[in-house]
Amino acid sequence: MRLALISAFALGLSAFGANQALAAPAAPAAPTPAAQKVVKDPVEYNAYMMALNASDPTLKARAFEAFLTTFPASILKADALEQLMAAYQGVGDNASLEGAARRLVEVEPRNVRALVILSVLARVHATEVTGAERGTSAAAAADYARRGLAAMPDWKPTSDMPAAEFARLKVQSTALLNGALGFDALVRADWPHAKAYYREAVRLDPTDLQNTYQLAIAELQASPLDPEGFWWAAKAEALATAAGDAAAAKSAGDYGRAKYARYHGGSDGWDAIAASAKAGAAPPAGFKVAAAPPPAVIAVKAVKENDPATFSVSDWEFVLAQRDASADNRAAADKVWAAIQAKQKNGQVRLKLQMTVLALSPDGFDAAMSEEAVAARKADVHVTLASGKAPAVGSQVAVTGVFTGYKPQPFLFAFGKATVGP
Repeated sequence: MRLALISAFALGLSAFGANQALAAPAAPAAPTPAAQKVVKDPVEYNAYMMALNASDPTLKARAFEAFLTTFPASILKADALEQLMAAYQGVGDNASLEGAARRLVEVEPRNVRALVILSVLARVHATEVTGAERGTSAAAAADYARRGLAAMPDWKPTSDMPAAEFARLKVQSTALLNGALGFDALVRADWPHAKAYYREAVRLDPTDLQNTYQLAIAELQASPLDPEGFWWAAKAEALATAAGDAAAAKSAGDYGRAKYARYHGGSDGWDAIAASAKAGAAPPAGFKVAAAPPPAVIAVKAVKENDPATFSVSDWEFVLAQRDASADNRAAADKVWAAIQAKQKNGQVRLKLQMTVLALSPDGFDAAMSEEAVAARKADVHVTLASGKAPAVGSQVAVTGVFTGYKPQPFLFAFGKATVGP
């Protein structure tokens, strides 16, 4: 998750929404506009203004914390907490930012800025953990998102915020909240709801890389598969490339191409999809992808038309899984296995691969290695350790070893002489 997204809701807290929220101590007979908050205590007023005018975000945060401690029942408590969120965002202190947002929703349960920040941070946490904790954090992000969307109609701009700026902020916030709901559905493998939320999120913000890539996953993991997911995978690759994120571009591109080749039966037509995705914000009307022949036919064709040495791990698995379908499939699988053995010089050279640990065993562990296996949390490799301790379940590790065999159905590589390390 790009934490810069949070700045969309911290932005303007000092530029907009500060001056109009605070009026100087009013004369007793002076009328008070409904939109203003009048502070009658000069000490309280001066403490707030001192904090507000602090230019250094660290000093601003300290000053507002002191203000909230000294004046816990202030009429400006919500305003101070909004400024505190902006200050913590300015110094990159996400733990304190989350704390300030939680305090703000206690005062104003329908504060959209605070709810968006809490939703974003919960989603960030969910991407950094695994297992039950991931599901819990994703659900929390979705809960904040629902509350934020429910409060959205009541969210009004401050008097000094330009209408265009507020409209942009509102659209961006709605996109983020829909993305959080989509992510929660994705974690639960609820593909229909994940697709619906992500489609709305990318409609509102076509430049969001994470939502775009996860929309592709939701559409391509669904059963039956939604071919529009190929376009979104290509779009994610284009967005990542434009942003200079080579790793994300490779991940999205490899995932989309591998799924496309399996569905379509070859790579023909992919370049046209990639060009369309690079130029457009959504799939063109009538977008279609011709379905492929049966997997066994595709596997044979893939080996005939391509050098197995250039295949990804996902491609290897696909061809090897079809080994027993026919004599041609066995010949194709033998070529792929020979290419794998050539890469590791018949066991003399160990390969280094990234894996997600799923289950431990007496001699090692089962793990997910290909994009599909990781997404489905399904083991596609059994690792036999030569030395060292097995890593924790759920951890993502680099494993060095050699392929010693495989089982076609259900597919499982055997990876031996293995060690875990950087």
